[in-house]
Amino acid sequence: MELLEEEELSENSREFLGKIRDQMEKNDFLMQSMVKMSRLEAGILQIRKENKKFYEQSGGELSQAASGRYYMDFKQKAYDEKRAGCFYRKYGAWKAADAFFYS
Repeated sequence: MELLEEEELSENSREFLGKIRDQMEKNDFLMQSMVKMSRLEAGILQIRKENKKFYEQSGGELSQAASGRYYMDFKQKAYDEKRAGCFYRKYGAWKAADAFFYS
């Protein structure tokens, strides 16, 4: 793939190459998931259940993002800013969330 990206390619070829790269990444993820599933079924991997409150975990991640340790892009189309903003306000991490949503 890298060799193809180094060559002079038309815009259509570059777009096609990008689609191929995306599909390769999806296939890689699928294969890794299948390997993990087979290990679970064979008993090689064990699942450890741990009770955690989601808002506590996400609040910690938001705090780290706000401090500059991690980059979180909340402006992606996949996020519903209004719903997410309400969620974080409800659970006390609204300052960090608002800093990313509305900056």
